[in-house]
Amino acid sequence: MKLSYLFHLVVFSLVLPLVARAADFEGTLQWSFKAEITDPALKAEMAEGQREMADPAQLAEMKAMLEDPEMKAMMAQNPQMRAAIEAQVKMAEGAAGQGGDMITALMPKSMTLRAKDGRTHTQTEGGAMPMEFIGRTDPLETILINRETRTFSKVPQDDAKDLTEKSEHRVTKTQKTTKILGYTCTQYLVEVTQDGQLMKGIFWATSDIPGLAASSLLNARVGGGEDAFMKEIDGVPLKMEMTLPQMKMMIEATSIRAGRVPDSVFEIPADFTETPFASGPLK
Repeated sequence: MKLSYLFHLVVFSLVLPLVARAADFEGTLQWSFKAEITDPALKAEMAEGQREMADPAQLAEMKAMLEDPEMKAMMAQNPQMRAAIEAQVKMAEGAAGQGGDMITALMPKSMTLRAKDGRTHTQTEGGAMPMEFIGRTDPLETILINRETRTFSKVPQDDAKDLTEKSEHRVTKTQKTTKILGYTCTQYLVEVTQDGQLMKGIFWATSDIPGLAASSLLNARVGGGEDAFMKEIDGVPLKMEMTLPQMKMMIEATSIRAGRVPDSVFEIPADFTETPFASGPLK
């Protein structure tokens, strides 16, 4: 299972469906991300990549590309190209700053979700490619915001469905409970098979947060439908531990605050330009 797909599975398929459950909730939720590579072959591959990216000469070469007149002219016509190169530079700098730890530099450190009246603003912090989304239910749409290029893209509703329709899953609700941020959470055991590879998860979900309802707007997620296994989990997952052949990940809620959120948070800046959505990260 590629890391790009894993990132999609985690951010789009596990966390953003929570957006759909915020029908009557106004406030801010935050999660932390942790990841660990467990596959020896992938560890070795990434270690080699880390050494290359942390090499001062390699980093200087990538930075020089951003200042090359010919490249500048090309990037002026293609803001996505510039953003991609800048992301590579940022990841290289992050890998060097983390002692060459590419996975730490690659993955987001946290995510913040703001919700109001069925609208959401979701933003990841840290990592090589921070993401920012605005979600709306009337009309149903999800919009990717890129502040560096001052652009926005509407996410096609069919892209995420293609992935979820090809996966198989099994969800088992247990009798175990625990407290997370003061809320009683029930344990669910989840298995998802995608392209012949298995992801095992332990999810802790609560139905005790006012305004966050599992039955509300289940389809208001990135790309339209919600992953089938999420429909079998009652409430909102506050902790998710996932084990794949290559790595382990944990996402855990660190803060839930009800309170006023300005309407401007959910608006696209007036001077931003619409560009086609690049579906690569979802595939």
